[in-house]
Amino acid sequence: MRTIGADVIAQLRASLVRPFVTCDIQFSDQWVRFWSGVGPLVVGGNTYTGTGMLGKISSITETADVQANGIKLSLSGIPSNLVMEAIGECQQGQTVIVSIGFMDTNWAVIDTPAILFRGAMDTVSIDEGADTCTIIVTAESRMTDLRRPRIRRYTDDDQQRTAPGDRGFEFVPMVQDWNGNWNHNRS
Repeated sequence: MRTIGADVIAQLRASLVRPFVTCDIQFSDQWVRFWSGVGPLVVGGNTYTGTGMLGKISSITETADVQANGIKLSLSGIPSNLVMEAIGECQQGQTVIVSIGFMDTNWAVIDTPAILFRGAMDTVSIDEGADTCTIIVTAESRMTDLRRPRIRRYTDDDQQRTAPGDRGFEFVPMVQDWNGNWNHNRS
């Protein structure tokens, strides 16, 4: 459930509303942050680069049903010589966050932007132009991960990956091959 601060509610009731969208993308060695306006914007101590009309976000679908929905983010106008560097930084599974915020009549950010989407980077593609390119990132909802099977092997190796030092499955191979009597001291 999302909560909206009193300052944001007051701004929404005003005659002039200035919404903006932020996008945080985790790359292999840093976070890259964009916002829907022009120039830099500081929100919560983080600086966002303005994309203006160069950035696009597909519609974010939210339903009452339990289902996973993804989004597409695109950034155009990227010089061709920087595309491979940008693609090299993208890794499947990294975090993508899209939020909506509001500004007051003095262009100051009101409250903390509300998260509209939080998911994981899935694929990255390039749409090449003559001098510039468009990078398209698709992100999956975290709900998608719930559909993936959880395959566990009840072995010591598998247990050590999730709980190093746990000796609970250490003797499983011996027990499987054992042919003895479990209760040999019966009176």
